[in-house]
Amino acid sequence: MRFLVDEHIPLAVTRQLQRRYPQQVDVVRVVEVGLKGAADPAVLAWAAEQNRILITRDKATITRFAYERVAQGLAMPGVITLTRQLAILQELALIVECGVPEDLRGAVYFIP
Repeated sequence: MRFLVDEHIPLAVTRQLQRRYPQQVDVVRVVEVGLKGAADPAVLAWAAEQNRILITRDKATITRFAYERVAQGLAMPGVITLTRQLAILQELALIVECGVPEDLRGAVYFIP
């Protein structure tokens, strides 16, 4: 799976995903690809161009723009919205181990 991690997700999450699943995930951070502070539509567009699922905490605006992309027929590989820090890695592990990218295409998943 290919992920783009939003700037509000701790670096430790990215590193742990890379260490735990070196063969299964390709993870880059928004700050690493020059999108720090970029508008949500630009982040989603880049994720779509690169076929990356966005991992974010921004449920207020990212989700709206993600749904707009789907409604417009634009590519949207998926969004995973995390609301708590506590179980981030365990929840992402379930997605990586049990899912495929197509499960997330055009969808927004909320992990409480």
